[in-house]
Amino acid sequence: RGRPDRGSGIIIAQPDTGVTAHPELQNIDRFNPRDVLDDDPDPTDPLTGGGNPGHGTSTASVAVSRDAAVIVGAAPKAIHMPIRAIESVVRITQVTVAEAIEWAVQNGAHVITMSLGGIPSFTLHRALRRAVDADVIVLAAAGNCVRTVVWPARYDDCIAVAGINSADEPWPGTCRGSAVDISAPAQNVMVARVAAGHEQT
Repeated sequence: RGRPDRGSGIIIAQPDTGVTAHPELQNIDRFNPRDVLDDDPDPTDPLTGGGNPGHGTSTASVAVSRDAAVIVGAAPKAIHMPIRAIESVVRITQVTVAEAIEWAVQNGAHVITMSLGGIPSFTLHRALRRAVDADVIVLAAAGNCVRTVVWPARYDDCIAVAGINSADEPWPGTCRGSAVDISAPAQNVMVARVAAGHEQT
């Protein structure tokens, strides 16, 4: 009781590679999108270069795809704040991720979700603390294929999300350890996919 119906009215900020035009993301309510890499309000993923082009579109579908779509997100009635902050989910520097968190907090996000991770950073940790002090819920992937939980998920200020399979057991590639707070499906999950260099319409 008292919880928003399927995320209704909740603003979910998503620092990632940005998003593309895709059927799974049609009719999504957006609020204060941002590209911190180019310093403009357009979070479009250019789908070029190295890294993980299309990643932000895939993870956005898991969060906010509407009930009428093939994929139904965890919060299909939520408002989406896409923030293009990275090209690769493997983070050697965390400065742009910290900038994305600051933007989200300053612009009304209730939840910040990040499917990325890497090394620790004072700037990142400070941004996380400010988010938590502002009563923003911050989640991040525990990480993949490096065994130990990565940052920002490893910080106490962040909810670390590990991956499980259909048998409710740890997905073999998930990072694990005492820093993990919760787990979520991670194996054979349906997501919106987009090929590098090609937007889906």
